[in-house]
Amino acid sequence: MPQKIPNDLLFYFLLPFDLPIPSGVIYGPVSDKYSESLNHVSLRVTHTHVNFQDLAEDPYGYGFSTIIGTHDPGEEERSWQTWIQAKTTDEIFADEPASSNPSADERFSIIFERCMGAVNSLIGASQVATKENLMRKISKEGLAPQIIYRVFEGGTDALLCQSSFRLNNKKYNERFASYSHDDAESIRAVIDYERRGAVEGRHHPIRVARQLATEGHARLMSGDEISAIIMMQSAVEKYLSGVFEMILLDENPSRSDIDQIRGDTSFKSLFTKMLPDKLGGNWSTSNTSTPAGAYWVRLYGLRNQIIHSGHEPHWRDLPPASEAFHDLFAFVDEQVAKKSRLYPRALLAVTDPGAGGDGNLTKSQRERVQDLEGTLYWCPIKQE
Repeated sequence: MPQKIPNDLLFYFLLPFDLPIPSGVIYGPVSDKYSESLNHVSLRVTHTHVNFQDLAEDPYGYGFSTIIGTHDPGEEERSWQTWIQAKTTDEIFADEPASSNPSADERFSIIFERCMGAVNSLIGASQVATKENLMRKISKEGLAPQIIYRVFEGGTDALLCQSSFRLNNKKYNERFASYSHDDAESIRAVIDYERRGAVEGRHHPIRVARQLATEGHARLMSGDEISAIIMMQSAVEKYLSGVFEMILLDENPSRSDIDQIRGDTSFKSLFTKMLPDKLGGNWSTSNTSTPAGAYWVRLYGLRNQIIHSGHEPHWRDLPPASEAFHDLFAFVDEQVAKKSRLYPRALLAVTDPGAGGDGNLTKSQRERVQDLEGTLYWCPIKQE
């Protein structure tokens, strides 16, 4: 029985910036002796234009129609676009991690990520060759909300179908978020803490960690793997350092040596000794079935590979790293709650809406922190 020739998929990427490559230039694919999946992607650069009316309505749709010759943008005022057409086979290669029997959705996701990786490889090569700093690695949030692709029959190049898929939730010419008076008041509380902390020269130790966590999640959703990992690890370090700071204050509210103690405590020592001694719980770094162990391998270890070895994470590294990140935060919050009799400041710090917490406290927990609420409880008490 003759072996079936794989079909080809062609994805249309509209870049948010220009490339110094003439229209029609094609890169790859390279010889089959190279087995890596990125070598099985052919890239074609195309420059086109859309008129301003079409640009306001649907820049991607009209640009695509212009490329395939079904729309004439005319000669009136117009805006130029740079596109990359990425063509690849529907095969799954050995260097692409997949389940033993991948579903159609999994196969499609792997193939698209292969093409997106090839596009970023071309952008990176352009950065190196031209030193142009207006180009940057693309992420899912930086692309059009929907991506059009075509499927061609293997061996004949006959067009089998044309379809599209949702890549992100970004909208054209629409506001991004619903308006909420509750959110406005929550933001007011955060700003109030910011201003009061600035007067005292000591900002809330958890607030920045919350912002880094949100930023890391945004980078995760956009497909910016390296930034996501670094942001999430930075959030963990800031969060644990903030919890430790509150514990030190709970042990001696007037102490003035907190900054020195924190400065003398390495992150590894904080994670493997200081916090386990103070909060209890399983902080083993060798057991990946626990939140601490999973974090140590899947996020902290991955971040170290990126920083110290120049490792480029695969998109499949992101879900386990993100899960470990959230599980660690939940674990720390749980341990702080268990020790709330000893460390009421730490409890309030991780739950305080003014620092991004959910304010979810039991009646007994509320009683423990009621004298601290509304105060600059994260600042040492000044000695008279």
